[in-house]
Order: sequence, then C-alpha cells, then structure tokens
Amino acid sequence: MLKVTLHTAPPDKANAFNLVGRLEIGYAKLAAIADYKVAMLATGLGEVSPARVQNYPRWSASIWDLVARAVCISLNRQESIWPTDIPVRRKGAYAVHLSAIVEHWPDGLGNKRSTIATAHIQMRRRRCSYVARFEDDLMGESVSDVFVHTPEVLMPWDLFARAYAWTFNGKLELPKRPPLAVPLPFEYAGGSYVLLDTLPEPSRSGIRRWLVRQNLVPTTVETFEGDCVTERQFVQFLETAV
Repeated sequence: MLKVTLHTAPPDKANAFNLVGRLEIGYAKLAAIADYKVAMLATGLGEVSPARVQNYPRWSASIWDLVARAVCISLNRQESIWPTDIPVRRKGAYAVHLSAIVEHWPDGLGNKRSTIATAHIQMRRRRCSYVARFEDDLMGESVSDVFVHTPEVLMPWDLFARAYAWTFNGKLELPKRPPLAVPLPFEYAGGSYVLLDTLPEPSRSGIRRWLVRQNLVPTTVETFEGDCVTERQFVQFLETAV
C-alpha cells in the first residue's frame, strides 16, 4: 500500500500538526496492468468517496504519475485536473509551502514503512507564484517552471495536481498515460532473455531491487555486455513486485 500525506510545510518539517490531506492507494488487482483502490481525506472536504485507478501499467513511470491520477480521479471523478477556468487574479488564496510524502507500507505493516518519494511546492516572493520539486527514489528529481495559481479558496490537493502537471507536462494537463514497459527479448542457447540496460526507468532499477529481495542474481550471455534476466523472471517482476 502507498500512503501519501500532504502538509503545509517543507518536507523536513512535515508533521501531524500541519497535515492537510491523506491519500491511501492499495491494489484491487495486482498484475502488470493493475487496478488500484483509492481513499482520500482532504481538509475542508473530509473523506472523499472511494475511487479507482484502473488498467494502469505498473513500473512504467514515476510513482508521482500514479499519485496524481489518484488525486484527480478522487476530486474530479476522472483523470483530469479540476476545471482550469480560474481567472488569473492579482490576489488569491495561497500556501507558502506544500509538501507531499509517499510512504510504502508492505502488507500494511507500519514497522516496515519506507519513504519513497517527496514533493515540495514553494511560493516565490510574488504571491500565488510557485515552483515545484518532485523527488522519486527511482527516477530522481524533477523541477517545474514557475506557475501561477490564484483561486478564491485554496484546495491543497488541487494545487498538488497542478504542480505535478506543470512539472511533468509543462501545462495544466496530466501527461498521457505511460505505456507498459515491455522490452524486446532475445534468444540465446534455447532461452529467452532481457538485457537490463535496455529497460527504461523505473523498471530498470525496480527489477534490480526485486532481484536482491528474491535472492536472485542477474545472468550474463556471451553475445551481450551487461546483466540479463530471463523473460520469465521479467514477467514475474512486472506481475508481482511491489
């Protein structure tokens, strides 16, 4: 399960006293193309009706892509940002800091949780003008251009979704859904293999971590430089690794 908390503070000062939102994302169907069930809590709205992100390709994009879609579908009942016809005013409601923290809770056991991603949306000197920074332990860091958001009433999850869109798509629209990361296998000595260096992130780093957890080691073949896994192992990773 993923647990995302939203705070009106920088990530290093996030705590229960500045908490303004919580999002829980769990599996409804664990597979290479997965279904997720989503529960959201938002300040001012309370508990939002449960939602689902369906037919989502795992290990194909930053974890922030899944989180942003879960936020949008919870708020807007579709994978799109809240209607963007808010006029650009001279003044509006704002947050000096807004941070999001993603924790992985395997099997719901609190003593095994780990932080896997953080985001920080910070207002610049000009009111309602922001820069966002998203960090993902597999994909690294992404920083947005400056963007402006001047609502009459600030909805923190809405600001988060807009910051994600600006950072990863350069406009107030979610990026297109990522395709499933399916490499081209090759045949060798009667077996089918995948060269790890040909995999895009995050699947490349993800499968290396999965191999360690499974006490497995990559193999090598004479005709290619670099680590390989069998096609069967790669499919198992896509279908089961969390």
